[in-house]
Amino acid sequence: MGIPACRALGALLLFGGALQGVSQTEPADLAALHLRLRTAPDEATRLAVHDSLRLRWAELLEAGGGFSDELTAIPGIGVVDAGQGKERLRVIGWNVEQDDRTQHYGCFVVTASEQHPSGYRWEAREVGRRPVVWDANTKYRESDWPGALYYAAILTRDGRKPVYLLLGWDGADGTLNRKIAETWEPERDGMRFGTSRMEIRGLRTRRLVLMYREDVSAMLRWEPQNERVVMDHLASPPGTDSPLLAGPDMTYDALAWRKGRWILLEDIEVADPTLEGPWNDPKPRRARRR
Repeated sequence: MGIPACRALGALLLFGGALQGVSQTEPADLAALHLRLRTAPDEATRLAVHDSLRLRWAELLEAGGGFSDELTAIPGIGVVDAGQGKERLRVIGWNVEQDDRTQHYGCFVVTASEQHPSGYRWEAREVGRRPVVWDANTKYRESDWPGALYYAAILTRDGRKPVYLLLGWDGADGTLNRKIAETWEPERDGMRFGTSRMEIRGLRTRRLVLMYREDVSAMLRWEPQNERVVMDHLASPPGTDSPLLAGPDMTYDALAWRKGRWILLEDIEVADPTLEGPWNDPKPRRARRR
C-alpha cells in the first residue's frame, strides 16, 4: 500500500474506535517492524513498512496498550510523556527518510480520557498531501501537518487548564534542519495544535521555528532546574540572511512561562550549553543505506 492509500486511512484512525475486531499487536511486533524500517534497502520498502507500522500502531492503541511502559523500549521511535492521571499525554513518533532526503513521519497522540474504556483516546497526525513547511503563524489543518519527530513534552497550566509545550525536530530536505516549539491544548473532541501561546518580541505567535544549515547542530531543550527552554541563537554570516547559511553564534535565548504565555528571553546566560541528558533532542534518525 503506497503513501496515498495510507493517508486515506486518516479518517479511520482519528480518535480510535474505528478498528473493531482487530487482532492485538504486541510491542515485540512493533519492534520488529521498526527494525525493518531502519534496515530497509530502498525507499519503496521503507514506505511500505511505514504503512504497516501505522496500521499496527493503531491496532495496539485500539487494544488498550497506549500507555504501556514496554513501548518506551522500542528502538527507532520517539515516545515522550507529560503529566499524570487525567492530564497524561503521550506522543509516539518516527521518521522515514526518502531518497531525496525529505522526511515522512508517523505520529500518534494519546491523551488520558475517563470516557473511554482504555482510559485514553488517541489520534493519528497526518502529513499533508501537498508539501508545506513549518511557519510561526500558520494554523495548519489536520490534513496539512508539516511533520516532525517530537522529543520532549512539558506540562504547564493557565489557571486549571493544562497547556503542553512540544519540542520537535524536522529534517527538512537535506539542506537544512528545523527545531519547533509548539503549544497543544486539550479540547472536548481532541487536542488543539499550535495555539497562540508564544510571545516573540512583543508579538503573539503559534510556534517558534528555528531553521539552520544541515551540517551544524542547534540546541532547543528543556532546562528543568530553571523551568525554561533554552536554545542557541542563530545567525547568518554578515551580509546574508538565509537559513541555509545560519548556525549558532555562541549566544543563547530562552522561552519562559509567564502569565499563560511562553515569552522569548534573549541573550541569556546558560551554565553548560553542552549538557547532555534525557531532555535533549535525539540525533536525527537517518535511514541506513546499503
